[in-house]
Amino acid sequence: MAFHLAQRYRLNTMRFFAFDSFAGLPTSEGAAFRKGDYMCSRESFVSIVNKGGVELERVEIIEGFYNQSLTDTVKQDNNLRKVAIVNVDCDLYSSTKGVLRFVEDLVQPGSIIIFDDWHAFENTSKSSEFDLYGERRAFQEWPMSNCFSELYDSTTGKAFMMRNHT
Repeated sequence: MAFHLAQRYRLNTMRFFAFDSFAGLPTSEGAAFRKGDYMCSRESFVSIVNKGGVELERVEIIEGFYNQSLTDTVKQDNNLRKVAIVNVDCDLYSSTKGVLRFVEDLVQPGSIIIFDDWHAFENTSKSSEFDLYGERRAFQEWPMSNCFSELYDSTTGKAFMMRNHT
C-alpha cells in the first residue's frame, strides 16, 4: 500500500526498506506470540511484493533479526539520514525497542510512525496488563515518545507524528 500511495502522489524517488529475519518471531511474548510465528521465506516475500505490483528495484531488503541487522553500517551503506514513514510490524517488545532505537536519529518533525500491532495484546491479556507488552510498551518507554502526537488509531494499529520542536 505504501508503494502505491507513493506512486499516486508522485513520490517517485521514495525508497522502501524491508527489514525481516524471514525466520519468524525471535522469541515468545505473552500468550499471543510464539517464537517462529509468521515465518515467511525471502522468496515468498519477494513473490508477494512482486505480485502486488511493487517495483522491486525500489525495495532494499535487509535480512536478519533486528539485533543484528539494525546497524549504523546499514544507515551508512544506504545513505539513510531521515525517514518520512516508519511502519513497525514487530509484534514484540524487544523487536520494537530495537527499531525505535535504530530510527532515533532518522526521525524529524513530520515523521510518522505506524504501529501495526498496537492493540495485539488487548484480547489476550488482562486489561491492566496491555501496557506490559509489545509495541505499546516499547513506545511508551522510548525517550522520544514525548515528541510525538497521536495521529490515528484503528482496531489493530496506531500512528503517531513527530511534532515540531519548540
